[in-house]
Amino acid sequence: MAEEFVREKPDATREELAGYLGKPEELARELLETLEPEALERYRKRKKFLSRGCVAVLAAALICVSAWFVYFWSITLDVEVTETTIIYREFTEGT
Repeated sequence: MAEEFVREKPDATREELAGYLGKPEELARELLETLEPEALERYRKRKKFLSRGCVAVLAAALICVSAWFVYFWSITLDVEVTETTIIYREFTEGT
């Protein structure tokens, strides 16, 4: 359909092509009507499965990062503070 139009008018603009084909929503609806219902259902199930899988992975990652944060927040670190004070005796010319 679009190929025929472009062959007939190779210098056509996008607006002319859109006018020939119709609105994109109508074109998409017509295309979906030509597909088998089983194929559409498989696509929808796959899309739903993948989106739920992504949400599950993100939730698991959030739980792991939260647990890691809580663990490091709650542990006590042994800190040893040592200070060295150096005392210099006063310099006198005779000594």
